[in-house]
Amino acid sequence: MKKETWWTGVLLIVIGLIFLSANVGLISWSFVFNISVLWPLIVIIIGVNIIFKENYKLRTCLWIFFLLVLVGYSFINEGTNYNAFNEDATTEMVIEKEEIQSANLDIKVGGTNLNVMETSEDLIRVVGINEEFQYYVTSENDNEKSINLQNRKNQKNFFNFFNRKSGKLDIHLDKDIYWNIKSSIGAVSGDLNFKDINLKSLNLDVGAGNLDIHLGNNVDYSEMILNAGASNIKIYVPEELGVKISSTGALNNTNLNRLGWEKDGDTYKSLNYEEMDKKMDIEIKMGVGNLNIEVEK
Repeated sequence: MKKETWWTGVLLIVIGLIFLSANVGLISWSFVFNISVLWPLIVIIIGVNIIFKENYKLRTCLWIFFLLVLVGYSFINEGTNYNAFNEDATTEMVIEKEEIQSANLDIKVGGTNLNVMETSEDLIRVVGINEEFQYYVTSENDNEKSINLQNRKNQKNFFNFFNRKSGKLDIHLDKDIYWNIKSSIGAVSGDLNFKDINLKSLNLDVGAGNLDIHLGNNVDYSEMILNAGASNIKIYVPEELGVKISSTGALNNTNLNRLGWEKDGDTYKSLNYEEMDKKMDIEIKMGVGNLNIEVEK
């Protein structure tokens, strides 16, 4: 057997063991998010591999070392506040409350801590910490507005490996109007709390990270589409909400089969779905990662 083939096999075994450990819950999928912190090691390893390109053993050991450092770093930071924010770098955007019925919100963020919550004082208020963000507002008609929001990472922070300042975006939404939300989210962590928000539709495109999503039962019918990569996602649904979940793709680690819901192929339906006045249909497209549904009383 060629040396290159042998050491490539060792590397694949290590990668497989790490992802298997994440799937069964031995380690957190947050280690994927930490690549954004440890990325300079990749540059160093690539440089060493170029110099010693004939030494397959060294090259493989370096990549295994990187994977072990990544997992170890995740263990060290588990349960700690990953986003050590500098309160002096705070910016705020406020759009005053208006007499409208609904709003469309398009969010494009990446590499940040994202939190969504309700407010009764403004139409929308965004607080950014160590974040540069921009937005624009258009009026669809007298009763509806559209808001586009995106962040722009501070390049000085991106290249500052030893003194990295993570970003944070807190989005406060008017709880008295209906919201249609579309978002493209990169490597993030955060809490999306829609319990007291009139959420009509939610379209989430998520990369890597950890997200808690709290749903409410404030509208008669709502829809949610979740397209996620290597992520750890928890969805909290109220007991009074009828929920139907359709899944496509490979859900590696989920508790859907343990909820006791009605199952028809890849569709799961809460036992109270037909009788509830408030219903939500959820479509999930997810690859590797963890997905858990929690029913809240």
